[in-house]
Amino acid sequence: MTIVSDTNILSSLAAANALARLQQLFARSMLSIPPAVREELRTAVERGRTYLEPLVIAITAGEILLLELTEDE
Repeated sequence: MTIVSDTNILSSLAAANALARLQQLFARSMLSIPPAVREELRTAVERGRTYLEPLVIAITAGEILLLELTEDE
């Protein structure tokens, strides 16, 4: 199963240092995000929200998949 997340829940979990809990909860699934979420996270890190860096690293490493959306989506 694919789990799609938004910026809000990911940043909240990162702020609480609880990303590992999310991975444990959905161990049999793959966490995915749309491209806009990736850009929001990158922008936030550039603006000094360093607690989000593990998310950007996980995206770059392929641990969080990037969903390719169609034009309609």
